[in-house]
Amino acid sequence: MCPKFQMTHKHFLFSFILLLTFLTSFSQQEKVDSLYRLLEKYPAKTEYSLSDTNKIKILNLLSDRLWHQSEFDKAMLYAGEAKVICEEMISAEPTEKKNLTTLYSSALSNIGVINDFQGNYPVAMDYFFKCLKLNESINNKDGIATALNNIGIVYYEQRDFNTALKYYHDALKIQEELGDEQGVSFSLNNIGLVYSDKNEIEKALEYYNRSLTIKEKANDKRGIVSALLNISGVYAQTEDYDRTQEYQFKALEVNKMVNNQADDAKLLNNIGKVYQLQNQHNKAIDYCTKSLEIAYKLGTLEVIADAENALSESYSALNNPNKALIHYKAFVKAKDSLFNTENTKEIVRSEMNFDFEKKQAIAKAEQEKKDALNAEELKQQRMQRNYFITGFILMLLLALFIFKSYREKKKANMIIAEQKALVEEKNKDITDSINYARRIQTAILPSEETMNRSLSDFFVFYQPKDIVSGDFYWFTEKTGKIIFAVADCTGHGVPGAFMSMIGNDLLTQIIIEKNILKPDLILSNLHEGVRNALKQDSSADTKDGMDIALVCIDFQNKSLSYAGALRPLWMIPKGTHTLTEYKADKFSIGGSYSSEQRIFTSHTISFNEGDSIYISSDGFADQFGGEKGKKFMTKNMKELLLSIYEQPMSEQKVILLDSFNKWKHGRHQVDDVLVVGIKL
Repeated sequence: MCPKFQMTHKHFLFSFILLLTFLTSFSQQEKVDSLYRLLEKYPAKTEYSLSDTNKIKILNLLSDRLWHQSEFDKAMLYAGEAKVICEEMISAEPTEKKNLTTLYSSALSNIGVINDFQGNYPVAMDYFFKCLKLNESINNKDGIATALNNIGIVYYEQRDFNTALKYYHDALKIQEELGDEQGVSFSLNNIGLVYSDKNEIEKALEYYNRSLTIKEKANDKRGIVSALLNISGVYAQTEDYDRTQEYQFKALEVNKMVNNQADDAKLLNNIGKVYQLQNQHNKAIDYCTKSLEIAYKLGTLEVIADAENALSESYSALNNPNKALIHYKAFVKAKDSLFNTENTKEIVRSEMNFDFEKKQAIAKAEQEKKDALNAEELKQQRMQRNYFITGFILMLLLALFIFKSYREKKKANMIIAEQKALVEEKNKDITDSINYARRIQTAILPSEETMNRSLSDFFVFYQPKDIVSGDFYWFTEKTGKIIFAVADCTGHGVPGAFMSMIGNDLLTQIIIEKNILKPDLILSNLHEGVRNALKQDSSADTKDGMDIALVCIDFQNKSLSYAGALRPLWMIPKGTHTLTEYKADKFSIGGSYSSEQRIFTSHTISFNEGDSIYISSDGFADQFGGEKGKKFMTKNMKELLLSIYEQPMSEQKVILLDSFNKWKHGRHQVDDVLVVGIKL
């Protein structure tokens, strides 16, 4: 993730207020179109005077707008024209050099930024140091801070972190003195990037969040994208991939509003790399391919190299060596182009030769103009008239094309608005359907009133991740015995809910209708039922199933029997402060290899009055949280139960809920949660 450039526009402000008001009332592209129209009022000349300073301002502002939209060739063209005009005016009016320096510095800064985006680091550095020297000569602190920040960015991209930090902090100090909040935000963001690469996580988050606060206050969408993208990178370093992708997708959504393709390429590539870290290589390939399409279009070598490398690794992981090799070769080629020292030196020499030849050509044209006869001057005037007429016709055609494009865009926006309304209506219908499904699922679960008739002290802590749940609990009293179960089905949300309905129905058939009361036999029959319901034979693709703990309590004989599929039973005898775990069998109900015969182990356990038992799904223990964003873990859950088991079950539920929410600390719930406790 590369840093964002600070390009303050304070020194680009027009001297006429009406023009600013006009520009700020349009969208980004409309602002560019407005600048084009304004530029038409200033035809090409062979001589320039102080009256042409507004043209330089328009050229600088147009160049800035265009590189923000990743139109680097056009941006370079207009910045170069502004640079040439400034040099001519400074040469013709040396007494006005100080007043023209700010405009000249802005043109050079734009050229430096464009070269940096295209990986031409030595060229960019040369222009940024020129900007620094110019602004120091007139004590323009705003321009000095901008130049310092941009120099720091180039050092950062060359991985010289200590030097980059020096320039960033120098820029930050000046911006804080000036009260320039946007400038402060850019510097904070860049400092955060360095600390992130140095793996100093706390410092990185501190600077990123300070930067994000300022960007949100100013509604600076490009800045918000930068801050969100970099915060996501820190969470990726800590392997908190849920938080990583949360910030990445927020950044992608905000970036849609500014239509910045260069940032789209980086964002899509970073999303793909996070999927790669989670071994979701098909998704990784999808996002990295989209990134690569944009990067090749823009010619951004850094993103091309990164995306090609990621695609090579994902195809290798998917055992596709041919595609892996193709992308690896492309990665090596892009990397060599980016860091080839001789190639970079040649770029510097070409740029210097270009400037020298241009100055020589201007000097020659001036001399020829002074020596020309009146007849030759008349000929030049006629040529200029012809150029003007041709240019006017071309601009008229361009205006017609723009007007046609505007009408088509307006029509397309109307269609998009209609489609958006339709999607929102469909989403509402889907959400309403899922909410109705929740009412059905809730109605099927045993009510507390039913359980109260058979149990004196118990709790059910049931908290789905989504509207409907893949966890469910089942309860009945039959022939003087209490049978209850806690099940964790494959997935959560709607898929998990479907599995829970199947599991609930099968338990009712096996226990109520078939009168099978032994836990091990109940689970064996449940396995067969799931296998038949989902048609899971040896050739089937479906691997859905469930983990379950099932207990049968005989209060008369003070004994219970238990069987489990990957879900254990925990028992804490009264007054012992010791938790005993009865382990489950290490296979699930249904799922992978479901055609194999499943024989479950039955545990028979004696108990005394006041003993406590607990069964649960894995949602509580697997929840990420705490200061370091780690899982709660089964060990900590056992210790929590040991600390509260002497309390009434109703109070234990409250403590569990409070502990769970404190551990989450604002993070997303990762799975359905179900814990059942019974005091015997």
